[in-house]
Amino acid sequence: MWPCKDGHASVTFLFGLGFGRFTRNLMEWIHEEGMCDDATRDKDWWVRERAMDALIDLAGANLSRYLVPYLADRSPIVRRFAIGALRRLKDPAALPHLLQRAKVDDDWWAREDALAAAAELGDSRAIVPIVGLLRDRPELRSACCRALVDLGATTAVDAIADLLADADPDVRLSALSALRDLDGQRHARAVEMCADDGETRVRAAARELAARWAVLDE
Repeated sequence: MWPCKDGHASVTFLFGLGFGRFTRNLMEWIHEEGMCDDATRDKDWWVRERAMDALIDLAGANLSRYLVPYLADRSPIVRRFAIGALRRLKDPAALPHLLQRAKVDDDWWAREDALAAAAELGDSRAIVPIVGLLRDRPELRSACCRALVDLGATTAVDAIADLLADADPDVRLSALSALRDLDGQRHARAVEMCADDGETRVRAAARELAARWAVLDE
């Protein structure tokens, strides 16, 4: 994530044969900005990505148990790599490990990727732990909203609606988006109150959602 004039730009690290050259360019830029050392920059990421592609094709979900230990690796890059591979494998057995990594990892990128990977498994058992993270981890609230939408977690709309009063406008915006996608119309009154929000984006989203629900009621 890189600071910009009006927010942040998020750079997504993609793995796979087709992205090897771009990954190398990304590592060069990260090094130039002083965000990694020479040893990290000079690792052959392209070879690692090709090896992972081959392993996934050959082993499938059987590979998961060999990847899980790397979720606790000292290097955040290795942890992200392991999470990315598990995300591709979509092995239901990885769910508790991904949720744990989302909870405890000290790298924001790894936390959010682990959360997204857990949600993409489509397992309803993930809903309660993710709602817990939504309530307890302010820095994960927007990511939790996205994860709950991916899970179709209509049972979580009450917890999401509570975020309409969050101090962070990005979180309020994420909550409005999630309420829209999860049909949280019973919280229409709380959404209408956001129509006078101090943040322009939140006001616009709240008014659009309130108008949409009003049309549905006609």
